[in-house]
Amino acid sequence: MATEAQALTNDWGGGVHPYRVGHRKLGMWLFIMSDSLTFSALLIGYAYVRASNVWPTPFKFSPSIVFSSVMTLVLLSSSLTMVMAVSASSRKNISAARKWIVATAVLGATFIILHSIEWRHLIQEGLTPFALPAEWSEKWPGSTPLFGATFFGITGMHMFHVFTGCIYLLVVAGRAKKLKHEDIEISVFRGDQDKIRERLKGWEFFVAQDGTLRALARAESLPVTDHAIWARERGHETWQLEILIEERKDGRWFYRRNERVGTHEKDIGRFTNDGIPYIRPDIQLLYKSTGPRAVDESDLLAVLPRLDVAQRATLSAWIAANDPTHRWIARLAS
Repeated sequence: MATEAQALTNDWGGGVHPYRVGHRKLGMWLFIMSDSLTFSALLIGYAYVRASNVWPTPFKFSPSIVFSSVMTLVLLSSSLTMVMAVSASSRKNISAARKWIVATAVLGATFIILHSIEWRHLIQEGLTPFALPAEWSEKWPGSTPLFGATFFGITGMHMFHVFTGCIYLLVVAGRAKKLKHEDIEISVFRGDQDKIRERLKGWEFFVAQDGTLRALARAESLPVTDHAIWARERGHETWQLEILIEERKDGRWFYRRNERVGTHEKDIGRFTNDGIPYIRPDIQLLYKSTGPRAVDESDLLAVLPRLDVAQRATLSAWIAANDPTHRWIARLAS
């Protein structure tokens, strides 16, 4: 019982994802589920009304069914262009991703236009949400005027759904070039970076020297004075990966600016609820303490409330070993 209570506290005590999934992914799945439930309710209601009444069947294979098939094909094609946009974005090809997103919106708009043409044709025949054309009433005696209400209601909802999607896509496309795309940072112990380079065939690697980036030959080892490698797939303009090099000696990690600062090599990492490893927050803040950048101060404000007493004391001692008058020491003690 105590174990279960502790697990519940850990999951819902804040600072973690209680459902073992990120908030964005969870939100997207909830949206998809709510969307599915909305259309399911509409279609179930339509099926009940149709089964309970005399229902007209005015749509012939040509041109009605053929026209509807074309609309369906246009909408399905928008799924393909969206897949292409996601693929281009994953390759950091922002220009191509933007074009595919716009193409998706254009296909959505084409679907709306075709549907509007269908609406116009039926309205000209005399169909409204509250009445059937006189010709239909004669052909299907006793048929219900609910045909128009369900048709315009369900298809109108679908058109509105596509319309809002088009607006959202155009907003995303317009902001695509303004978004800041950063590389992924990973940390490895010195020597282990060669294993990553062997895995990433077709990538190019660079090191910073004298204020510029120099290509690192495939067989070349990383100089001991360098502590980071920038990497990207050949043909990419932006950096995709930054490999940060951590130092260790005799099974102990140590801070490269002060070898007296360190801990056991197996104690520098933690894991998220999803099993993703990350460097301890106090170690990350130790590196950030060396610079006066605004982003470092912002990170301290965000992480400080989540550090326990032991972590604050450890970080304070590490910083003091390098600079006893550091501005963060007093904030860690408060």
